[in-house]
Amino acid sequence: MINHGYANIPVLEEGDAPDWPGYLAQMVDATDPHLVQHVADVNERNTRLVNAPPGTVAASTTDGSLWFRTATGWVTWWEPVEAWRTLTLAAGYSPGTACQVRRIGNQVWLRGRFNNDNGAVPLNGDKVATVPADCIPVQIATVAVGVTLAGTNEVPTGRLEVYSQTTNSSEGGPGSVLLFLGAEQTNVGWAAFGGTYWID
Repeated sequence: MINHGYANIPVLEEGDAPDWPGYLAQMVDATDPHLVQHVADVNERNTRLVNAPPGTVAASTTDGSLWFRTATGWVTWWEPVEAWRTLTLAAGYSPGTACQVRRIGNQVWLRGRFNNDNGAVPLNGDKVATVPADCIPVQIATVAVGVTLAGTNEVPTGRLEVYSQTTNSSEGGPGSVLLFLGAEQTNVGWAAFGGTYWID
């Protein structure tokens, strides 16, 4: 065998017939890690390529996602942006416009407006929604959001907090979204989901 190229791919040389099967096996073993590995999805990648060496490239035949294996694990080179998902609103709140969530990598995006059904000022720290399990942050996430200017509203913004994976209170557990308003905000009929936070 003669090794060629930066990857030191073994190339067959002259030899007796009994040596050729071994030579071919060596060439396959050396070449295989440099080929793009095709998998259906991330689950097949994690199962079939669990012992893949650093430098391995895997591509999803389902949606085109592309991953690269480093010494510390898989890195996403590309994946399709997921569709918006509906946020689960708490009792007493209804959507003014579609209340939705989208996760892209380790970043979560929120959008939409929600109405306070009784038109009164929500209590500070009132639970207004719950994010999906894969959108729960490692630590509490805080997002500034707009609120209606109707009524007596000195401050046209509120604060949303998304409870972390380890946060619990009487209002809710991990993934709960709480709304906080200033003391001068009265008759606040709606507030917005608008902003982004990191889950890691």
